[in-house]
Amino acid sequence: MERVTGHAVRAMYLYTAMADVVHASGEQEYVDALHRVWHNVVHKNMYVTGGIGPSHDNEGFTHDYDLPNETAYCETCASIGMVMWNQRMNLLFRDAKYADVMERAMYNGALAGLSFEGDKFFYVNPLASRGDHHRVAWFDVSCCPTNLARFLPSIGNYMFAAAEGGFAVNLYASCEADIPLSGGNRVRADMQTDYPWDASIDIALHPERQERFPVILRIPGWCRSYEVLVNGERQSAKQAPYAQGYIVLDREWKQGDRIALTLDMEARWVRSRPEVAANVGRLALQRGPLVYCMEQADHPGIEYDEAAFAPDAAFVVEHRADWFHGISVLSGPDSRGRHCTFVPYYAWDNREPGYMQVWVKEHESEQLYLG
Repeated sequence: MERVTGHAVRAMYLYTAMADVVHASGEQEYVDALHRVWHNVVHKNMYVTGGIGPSHDNEGFTHDYDLPNETAYCETCASIGMVMWNQRMNLLFRDAKYADVMERAMYNGALAGLSFEGDKFFYVNPLASRGDHHRVAWFDVSCCPTNLARFLPSIGNYMFAAAEGGFAVNLYASCEADIPLSGGNRVRADMQTDYPWDASIDIALHPERQERFPVILRIPGWCRSYEVLVNGERQSAKQAPYAQGYIVLDREWKQGDRIALTLDMEARWVRSRPEVAANVGRLALQRGPLVYCMEQADHPGIEYDEAAFAPDAAFVVEHRADWFHGISVLSGPDSRGRHCTFVPYYAWDNREPGYMQVWVKEHESEQLYLG
């Protein structure tokens, strides 16, 4: 197996099962195949939202770098499959890059499939729309609504993992967990955070007995710097030698010890690989794990695909408690100085109908082309 082919959802279920077989058997041929196909999916066939499968014809894959925006299929079930597969890869190979993809697909590709009221669904998740694509209440083939009903209550299973006699934190969200350690101890972990709007994470630990064990924290790939404190004291946490992309706090823990992790979560423009023809001369806006998009609802005077943006244009974060039950939006100027607002991709099509774009024109590229 060298590259991904066929139906996107079935492919994800197949690779998830392969990872489970490796966990049980250690089959090396499956290990090698998983690495090859993961690289092909993520680096040549995945959208910035974590969505996969560009084609309506086979609900799946075509050829490498074929990632159109308006006609993207990106079935909601396929993004859920990406979460399932990458969680297994993370558990097998202890590398944060798999949790990064898991998080990307969860917050963007999968979550977009459900309206805020919970009563309408996307089967197909394009990255651009001229205003004619909307969620509906049901489908003749209703796999996406029922898959979301199964997936969303299971998200707690993706937060923590046993590791090296302690535990790893893979995803950040407010929650409580009762974690059994391999030595017989148990730890209640109480995590409080406004992630993904805010990158400050507070974890209170309550072990049944005072004991030394490692707490392993994922540092997301999008994070350029971080600070970690234990009981208010700054820590020089080191890369976990057994887990790429994680830091380890290995010490004796007692009741009420607190970990405070702060991640750098700046808004930044990202570019696609140059082989993706649909995105040449375009930029996408991302903050933390969230991909953002531009909707007509915020720009009644700007036509579809009219606005262009300089790659050094600064966008500010504004938390709007009155929008969509509370979200952070990004605001800044386009190349003509007009005020523009970007909302999280998962939130689009929850207001009046209108266009949407993830990949917007880059002003410098536009000037070069016209010149």
